Amino acid sequence: MRSGRWLPESRRSRASLLAGWLFADLCLVLFLVNLASAPPKPSVKAHHSPTATPTPSPTPTKAKAAAKPRALQQYPVTITITNVTATDITAQAGGGPLGAQLIRELSAKLAAHHLQQRQAGFVLVYASAPEAEIGQALTSASAALGIIKSKDGKVFSDAAGEGLWNGSGNGFEFQIFFFA
Repeated sequence: MRSGRWLPESRRSRASLLAGWLFADLCLVLFLVNLASAPPKPSVKAHHSPTATPTPSPTPTKAKAAAKPRALQQYPVTITITNVTATDITAQAGGGPLGAQLIRELSAKLAAHHLQQRQAGFVLVYASAPEAEIGQALTSASAALGIIKSKDGKVFSDAAGEGLWNGSGNGFEFQIFFFA
């Protein structure tokens, strides 16, 4: 046995040479993989000619300022009206005197919250009715939305909305999302 080594001398030097080449090849492969996965550089035009800096535009006018998109507030204002029932609104075409009463009560509650000068962007109208009358409650909620949009144009003219059923009970609940 030769001094505890398992390879003969001639094969030992060849194995160490192969290990060195294997290490070099592994480093080269890792370099190429890293190079291929790098994000591409932005292309630069070959002939770049500087352009004149544009003069600043004048301050925006009111028309441009009005063209900005408007956003709704994140949380709605909830107003409940119990004096006018869902069955009453659908019984009278166009709301009639009860529609006017609905508008009066809604306006009074908006004034109590100091919101009569704000503009609503979206309104959810919940009408309460027994479970057997869900269809009538949905019709009534949609009718109430139409009434407030047509009669109270200052607050609700641009508002979109939806009429929904609020479960059993009587009255309306308005969740109003005002423009921010």
